[in-house]
Amino acid sequence: MKRGILLILVILLLCTYVNALTLHSTETPGENPSIYGSIIAFETHEDHAGKDLNDDGDTGDRIIQYYDIEKQDTINTKTTGKKPLVFAYYIVFETSEKEENKDLNDDGDKEDKILQYYNIHEQKTINTEIEAQEPYLYQYLVVFSTPEKSLKQDYNNDGDLDDNVIRYYDLKTQELTTTNQIGKNPSTNGRRILFVTDEKEVKIDLNNDGDQDDQIFQVYSLETKTSFSTKETGNKNSINKKSLAVYIENNKLTFYDAAGNEKQQTEINADNVRIKENILLYDYDNKINTYNIETQTKTLTEIYGQKIDLFETIAVFQTDEENAGDLNADGDQKDTIIRYVISEDGDDDGIFDLVDNCPTISNLNQADIDNDGMGDECDSKDDREEELEIEEIIEETETSKTTPKQESETIQQEETEKDRNLGLWFGIFMLFLISIIAAILILPKYYKRRKKGFGF
Repeated sequence: MKRGILLILVILLLCTYVNALTLHSTETPGENPSIYGSIIAFETHEDHAGKDLNDDGDTGDRIIQYYDIEKQDTINTKTTGKKPLVFAYYIVFETSEKEENKDLNDDGDKEDKILQYYNIHEQKTINTEIEAQEPYLYQYLVVFSTPEKSLKQDYNNDGDLDDNVIRYYDLKTQELTTTNQIGKNPSTNGRRILFVTDEKEVKIDLNNDGDQDDQIFQVYSLETKTSFSTKETGNKNSINKKSLAVYIENNKLTFYDAAGNEKQQTEINADNVRIKENILLYDYDNKINTYNIETQTKTLTEIYGQKIDLFETIAVFQTDEENAGDLNADGDQKDTIIRYVISEDGDDDGIFDLVDNCPTISNLNQADIDNDGMGDECDSKDDREEELEIEEIIEETETSKTTPKQESETIQQEETEKDRNLGLWFGIFMLFLISIIAAILILPKYYKRRKKGFGF
């Protein structure tokens, strides 16, 4: 009975939380969403949409689309591309010449990935003709990597053209800059570029661990045009205005202060991560979560989704229908749908609900003593007691556990102890037996001598 009541209370709490977040579905298949203002940019695979979105006669392409929250309408750019990022009225993405079936940079082949962007106001795609991989957008600045082979220049003077060089492009001035830094997967905050360098490419042990097998984060200053190695390994990085970077290392969220060169690893599991100002957005086990950097507290939303992005109080993410049901009412649960939540501050404590670990009761300090993602004001149970009990049980179990070697040593010790005790008792018995024999042999003669001495 008590369990039933508890389950009902949990369900009511979760329902209240989801309602406070106002969950919406665009009903459009898509992946890798990005948001700015009321515009959500994403890519849609034609197979998932079930139609030819760019009118090229097949359904094998990935097409850049965007959803206007105010108009509640999806707009098709009819341009192939992936991993779009949006700022102001620009949507930036990389386009595969193979998918487009065009030589977009006039180099005589169709093997490259080209930086393109879509102007929402003009409803027009602009081809920069720049080969770019993994572009990252911060305001009007786009950072990316380009293979040396395409540039026909050995930027690190290692005798080959097998490396990738970090570059950046200004959407306003259309100015392209090459940093001469070898690396991939860059991110930027407008002042610094964080990127990953493969030690094998540069043939240098960047973290001084005795090998050249690692991929190390490096930081490039856009002001001084210099770089330094962080000696840290990881992937899926993102950086905010304060040069606080976050990345995933061994499936754990890790912070890195690019200005102070300091690292802090958390125990928070994550699959994807993105940082916006003081808010960390991540997903784990197909659910979206947040982390408040100021209060150093996490919030678990129980909403199915991945690859979350945030603009002010609107968060966008993708959701697999197999976890949440038929979200676009097409009769199956095989699609990945773009969804978003509009968050409010339901308890008027100055922290909007998506990041509030107790959205129904005011708790400005976000205290969470047991670190379970539910603020103390909403959490009557201290999970640390259960953890302590579990630890004690594990400790007792570990204490009672013995390896075959330990069991053998214990048996040997017991047998040795038995042998010692047996030997001791045998010695005592022999001493007692000798004493009795001596008494039998000696006492009669002694008695006779004493008898004569006393005149008997």
